[in-house]
Amino acid sequence: MHPYWFLFIVPAFLALIGTRRKINPITNKFSTKIDFLWLSVIFVLTVVIGFRYYVGGDWGNYYWQVERSIGLPFTESFTLRGDPLFSILNWLSGNLGFGVYGVQVTSGLIFSYGLSKFCLSLPRPFLALTVAIPYLVIVVAMGYSRQGLAIGLVLIALVALMDQKNLKFVIFILIAASIHKSAIILFPILGYLSQSNKIWNFVWVAIGTVIAFFVFISAYIEFLIYAYFESEYNSSGAFIRLSMSMVCALIFLLFSKNFNLNGHNILIWKFFSYASILLFAGLFISSSSTALDRIALYFIPLQLVVLSYLPEIFQVSKKFSQGLKWSIVFYCSLVLTIWLLFADSSFRWIPYKSFLFELVDYKETKLL
Repeated sequence: MHPYWFLFIVPAFLALIGTRRKINPITNKFSTKIDFLWLSVIFVLTVVIGFRYYVGGDWGNYYWQVERSIGLPFTESFTLRGDPLFSILNWLSGNLGFGVYGVQVTSGLIFSYGLSKFCLSLPRPFLALTVAIPYLVIVVAMGYSRQGLAIGLVLIALVALMDQKNLKFVIFILIAASIHKSAIILFPILGYLSQSNKIWNFVWVAIGTVIAFFVFISAYIEFLIYAYFESEYNSSGAFIRLSMSMVCALIFLLFSKNFNLNGHNILIWKFFSYASILLFAGLFISSSSTALDRIALYFIPLQLVVLSYLPEIFQVSKKFSQGLKWSIVFYCSLVLTIWLLFADSSFRWIPYKSFLFELVDYKETKLL
């Protein structure tokens, strides 16, 4: 468990001793420039995520996806199960001799970069990173490489959206959907954000969503229905995870005026808040909590935003603000502790093992 606590304690300590960042008076936003400290964050996360060895819920599946691609002509790589860009990544990594670690390092790097850029867009980036560590980093990025990679791209897309760079947002969402189809769920947000010509904007966003559906999802709809609904596939921790997002959604909706955000960004996080509440409500009518749990992953950024701003939204006193920071860190440590000790699947992450430390020859790697 020690590597996981290292990943948590370092940003938690920096969050507790740090103060709120100042907005750049020229751009009227927080700088998202990657400095040496955040470059170090990206490096450490990439190494820990990328070189993990038999760690994570789907490690074996990713291993065999790469193995099956070795020796195949490039055009046949698309016949393997998986989304197009992820299939290409598997084929390249396998045939260039990097194996599953090439896929993991690439996924870890893009995820870590996206997470860092997103955290830097917030007033307390290390507090946001602390919130991300227990689940978004350790469980998702270190357990489900494909969706972790897609979420990294989504985080980059959200930074662009907050800067009102809609085309960049669309491009990164489409790339993310080529990695994991479910990322297309965020595409309709553009229609919600439209402030002028709402009818026309709704029409073109609806058309774009339909086209994206047929390109990315329609061929797999029967499999998805069977896998997530007819089989009644459920996630044991879905209720807790969706509850965490719902609480943050309620905080944002009740105190949105205190978040010191412009109107555009308030609309973004209202969309995320409404979606989080609907997903939580869906638990009581859906036969598959896993489907809702997977979709809800794309709305976890709301937790980073709300908890990063929380110490300042009440503006009571510095002591009160510091107390809220300690409370958030304690809450996150509790989440990590409970998951490591009591989650049904945590044994797949414990103990943490690394290809670097195990000194394993990849060619001799055999699936347990």
